[in-house]
Amino acid sequence: AQLILHNMADAWSTTCGGGLIWNDTSWGSSQKNTVTNMLFAAGASMLYTYDKTKTYGTKTPLTADKWAAQTWNWFIKTLFNASDGTISDHVDSSSISAPGKSLHAAIPVHLAGTSGCTVTADQWSYNYGIFMKACAELVKNKISVDPKVVTQYAHLAAQKSLTQFTIGGV
Repeated sequence: AQLILHNMADAWSTTCGGGLIWNDTSWGSSQKNTVTNMLFAAGASMLYTYDKTKTYGTKTPLTADKWAAQTWNWFIKTLFNASDGTISDHVDSSSISAPGKSLHAAIPVHLAGTSGCTVTADQWSYNYGIFMKACAELVKNKISVDPKVVTQYAHLAAQKSLTQFTIGGV
């Protein structure tokens, strides 16, 4: 787990304001998705409980709690809508109409370092689940983010997932 976190930390990119690209860039990916980043935040949070002083990443060495908090903060600014709990699938730094790419609704990102980035309007139920898992790990492991805000956002996302992916709550 430590080796995986170390390798993932070195994949952190400032394109689109931060985050991890969902796969090896040699495949041509430019997407930073919810699953990759929330699993990274959850994993970093869990590893922090085992060794609070170990650093991960060679480009920007940080302790696991700092990686978890940094990833959480980037995600909230980029892929989470705090007004209604919507979780977008990914942000992309390439043109969404490029040949071979699917055309999907996109929302321009207006954050520092996000020129040319768009957030997909796509939503998937598993994104909500892994987001809530990351929220639970952040609070349980006392990562330096406001636990009241994390809990509030987890509840908001849970409510959104019930209305988005169920019929009558079923």
